[in-house]
Amino acid sequence: MKYVYYIITILLYCFTSCSKEENESYEPIYSPIGNTYETGSLSLYFESADTVSFQCLDPWLENIKGKAAYRFNGALLYIKNPYGYGVRPNPEEVNNPYFFNFWGIVKKDRIDNVSYLFIGPNERQQFMSGNCTFYLIKDK
Repeated sequence: MKYVYYIITILLYCFTSCSKEENESYEPIYSPIGNTYETGSLSLYFESADTVSFQCLDPWLENIKGKAAYRFNGALLYIKNPYGYGVRPNPEEVNNPYFFNFWGIVKKDRIDNVSYLFIGPNERQQFMSGNCTFYLIKDK
């Protein structure tokens, strides 16, 4: 029984030490304000400390564009869902395109590890990606 206690204690220590590394926030590396980042289908332009403009890059969808609010947790970028976290309205209520979710790590020349779900007007267009990269196209 004594050995079981030691084994459990060691396992708990290992799990808590691993989770501390996962929960550490990233240090801010670079401010994206004034920069444009692109991937194959979307472009992001950071207008201010809390507003990002986005536009579809596909020629037949280039009129799909808008603005969104964003925030940072260190270098972790989060573009806010305008309807609230995890809320997805009826397609008839969606007149403007929006990000249902968007997470990525901002670096000087790119936004790495991006995971997003982008929804167009009336949910006719949807783009989803996991672990993609938005590259810096235009620097401030």
